[in-house]
Amino acid sequence: MFAVDDVVSVFVKKQDGDHIASLVDNGTRIVMHIVVGPTRPSHAGSVNRTSVLFVSISFIVLMVISLAWLVFYYIQRFRYAHTKDRLAVRLVCALLLLQMYRTGSSIEIL
Repeated sequence: MFAVDDVVSVFVKKQDGDHIASLVDNGTRIVMHIVVGPTRPSHAGSVNRTSVLFVSISFIVLMVISLAWLVFYYIQRFRYAHTKDRLAVRLVCALLLLQMYRTGSSIEIL
């Protein structure tokens, strides 16, 4: 088995790799001098922190706005249903009063 320390990877540009591959295909003997270059961070490490912060805050703000709208919607819905129920009770009471007083009966206004 190979240890991780035994593995070597070499990164070259695509143009250089194509050039080297064409020379090898032609049968040209190639000698290279490989040196350790600067290490580049992975793509996950190169994410701009300001962008992540902006997206996170935007998401939180949108969630708060959505939650506030939802609460407002259900409060309005409850108020509408409550008003509708009160109106129905008043109409039933008025109808019962009208049925109690038949035509020809006297109504005293206090």
